[in-house]
Amino acid sequence: MADRRERKRAETRAALLDSALALVRQRGVYGTRVEDITERADVGKGVFYNYFDSKDAVVAALLSDGVDMLQRDYLAPALAREPGDRAVRVANIVRAHEQFFGDHPEYSLLFHQARGVLQLGQGGVEQLRAVFVRYLRYLAEALDPSATGAPEPDARSMDAAAVVAGTISGYRSFCVAAGRQDQSSSLIATLSGGVPSLLGSSGR
Repeated sequence: MADRRERKRAETRAALLDSALALVRQRGVYGTRVEDITERADVGKGVFYNYFDSKDAVVAALLSDGVDMLQRDYLAPALAREPGDRAVRVANIVRAHEQFFGDHPEYSLLFHQARGVLQLGQGGVEQLRAVFVRYLRYLAEALDPSATGAPEPDARSMDAAAVVAGTISGYRSFCVAAGRQDQSSSLIATLSGGVPSLLGSSGR
């Protein structure tokens, strides 16, 4: 009986997340309301709060799923194939992001707008911030393997990770805004030249 209840809870939570992601794809984070999510998932509004404290908590859960997928299915294979020096790692990171966002455009919008939610500083932001920190730490270690396993990556590695993540996301959003096709070669040329110098000459 307990297994059945847990399975039902997992199914309901998954339905809420699937509904939220579909709505974010159509309307963006700001245009999606809790009422819309529950209506699409065909559950009562009160049910929503058995699983999530707020809409921002759902956004954090979606973002966490997206970061997991990006790391597991795109970044890890790309970095394992050809570790190379820092410039090569930057190029592999850019290509992996481009493939991920191309395959899952809803996450391009989500990654961009979730940062806006953080800047507004409303409820649930600590969950969102924790996901972004985890994402940047992964990128910091990918760019500078000497940081792997450290209790805290150094500030320079985290800055480099923020530059890479922000440039990829920002470039894509500006291309969309201007009706331009984004070019991964432009990102690779820009970041491969600048990020290794930001990290310093030591290491590969």
